[in-house]
Amino acid sequence: MVNVLWVDDITHKQSINRVLALIKVNCNREQRDEILKICEVFRARAIDMSPERVTIEITGPQDKVEGLVSVLRPFGILELVQTGTVAMTRGVEKHDLAHPTVPASRNSAA
Repeated sequence: MVNVLWVDDITHKQSINRVLALIKVNCNREQRDEILKICEVFRARAIDMSPERVTIEITGPQDKVEGLVSVLRPFGILELVQTGTVAMTRGVEKHDLAHPTVPASRNSAA
């Protein structure tokens, strides 16, 4: 596990927010083309196919993912997994990952 180096509350800052979802959909040969066209509209992509199923990957804001799920629901969603939201502030603000701030009490030698 990776230790958390810092937490920054960006609730009231301009930010970019994304989630990732994998959606396994039931489909027959005739439905496959329709599902692939839907993926194009949502800028999603098919990452696995079998004769009766298509697995789709989508990243974007939560409402985009929810929109795709609602359009695919009539085909029959077999599985759906989704990450939590990841976010980053917009603009020039950044954190120096190579030299994170370490509290003074942790710098002293034992």
